[in-house]
Amino acid sequence: MPLDLVGGGVLNKFTAILNPCIYIVFGGMAIWAIYLAGFGNIVHYVPANVQTGGNSLFLFLVVINAVVAVWAAPAVSASDFTQNAKNFKAQATGQTFGLAVAYVLFAVASVCILAGASIHYGTETWNVLDIVQKWDSLFASIFAVLVILMTTISTNATGNIIPAGYQIAAIFPKKLTYKHGVMIASIISVLICPWKLMENQASIYLFLDIIGGILGPVIGVMLAHYFIIMKRNINLDSLYTEPGQFSYYKNGFNSLAFIVTIVAVIISLSGKFIPALEPVSRLSWFVGVIVAFGAYAFFASLHRKKNPSFYEDTTEKLETEINI
Repeated sequence: MPLDLVGGGVLNKFTAILNPCIYIVFGGMAIWAIYLAGFGNIVHYVPANVQTGGNSLFLFLVVINAVVAVWAAPAVSASDFTQNAKNFKAQATGQTFGLAVAYVLFAVASVCILAGASIHYGTETWNVLDIVQKWDSLFASIFAVLVILMTTISTNATGNIIPAGYQIAAIFPKKLTYKHGVMIASIISVLICPWKLMENQASIYLFLDIIGGILGPVIGVMLAHYFIIMKRNINLDSLYTEPGQFSYYKNGFNSLAFIVTIVAVIISLSGKFIPALEPVSRLSWFVGVIVAFGAYAFFASLHRKKNPSFYEDTTEKLETEINI
């Protein structure tokens, strides 16, 4: 495919066409499942393999941790998605309806579809494709499979390929463009065989725990630096062209940020190696964010007290400010 046929513009058009089809398929399947199984039966349905013991609040947080970990990469690269927004309100509104509202709607629809189909067919399933294959209508089955396939491609392109493309290009900015980064990320994503990570529930949670434990600390450091240390004032020109003026940069790197991130990653994933700390790793994203945020805010604040002039130059003598 020629390079001029790929990019955010094509993805936006593709998503605009796909979105109505997604709501038609999943909304229709939810109505179909409720009609066959009954909403009351769906609400009270408990799969045989669901863990019922233990602290319900902890189990709820484990699920939330997995959900957040799915979007951990886009959260780190939020600027890649908001850079073309007209203002803060526009991107905040878009993310609220695109993530929060849509997530709730699809969560409810997914529960209705899976539980309703399990009740109707008498066989527990967590794969929507298994349900579609049992339909009598060939047209409906083909249409649903195509929409699910295209949705998978669209979601992964938005949530995984775009951030990876920018990050890979940033490693060698003089030699690689964003499009090169996307192509490299696509090749790597096939080589690591991600479908092996989706084989069962245990592998899915293991993968998401690791992703959350790695990217959670990154987000924690970013939040602490922006809100606590820089007090929401950043000179973009100086940030990208004159990193040497900041005392916390050594040879172009923020050593404290790297150290805090690595330590927080080790702590958040410690339960994978130490059984007694397993609950910590089950909440890897939350632990990583909290530990990294607290540690970076503390040590960076100490550094700021010893070197106030470096921070004053970046907050008072601004020609370009972002005030959110």
